[in-house]
Amino acid sequence: MKSLALVSEADDIKARKAEAKLHFDAIKEAGSLVSRSSMMIGYHAYRLKADNLFGVLGFADENEARIAAGVGESTWYANISLAEKFKELPEKRFCA
Repeated sequence: MKSLALVSEADDIKARKAEAKLHFDAIKEAGSLVSRSSMMIGYHAYRLKADNLFGVLGFADENEARIAAGVGESTWYANISLAEKFKELPEKRFCA
């Protein structure tokens, strides 16, 4: 029969592993959300830019819209560039 200390230690290891897996899975999920949100930013910002729609929303220019949206420069411009290269794709496929 196992000693109480060994059972307790095994249970502790299982609990810690379960907690670690929970956190790691959350990180992986968040990572995919970040990448999808960046793609969504690029998709929609490209279309605003391509159709010159920033003024319709009351912005003086693209940069003012970017700042108002709270999006960093590198995220904004890198993802617009990517969206432009794949402009024929529908949003769902581009952001998948």
